[in-house]
Amino acid sequence: METQELAGDDTRKTEPEHFTEFANVEHMAATLEGEPTQPAQAGYQPPEPVHVSGAEVIAPIVSLACGLLAPNWNIGSEEQQALSESYGALVDKYFPEGASAFGVELNALLITAAIITPRLGTPRKPEPQDAKTNAAKEEQANAKETS
Repeated sequence: METQELAGDDTRKTEPEHFTEFANVEHMAATLEGEPTQPAQAGYQPPEPVHVSGAEVIAPIVSLACGLLAPNWNIGSEEQQALSESYGALVDKYFPEGASAFGVELNALLITAAIITPRLGTPRKPEPQDAKTNAAKEEQANAKETS
């Protein structure tokens, strides 16, 4: 039988000492039911979270900024890497938890900026058909007056 993880089963933010308590309660329940078990010695230890360096978090921001804000400067990949490492060190200093503290939010902002920024000069709504017709008529009238 397959077990499915319930919404409340996420234990990543549970303090480790609670796992020992949980294991002891399970041991007591099994003892009352007559099942042989061994008490928890060290308790459950959740896996360590993966640490993402600040440079890895900042690299897409630097790349996006170089491409959108200064495309004619031709900032090379080595230069972008140097910028990413230097600003990444700042992120690591002031936000020691790194990407785990704001990774999801940062990812959402990056994707939003990558999609919206190239479209900033484009009108959000198409021009009404009447405005296009009037503009074309004005252009023709101006062309006749100048000839």
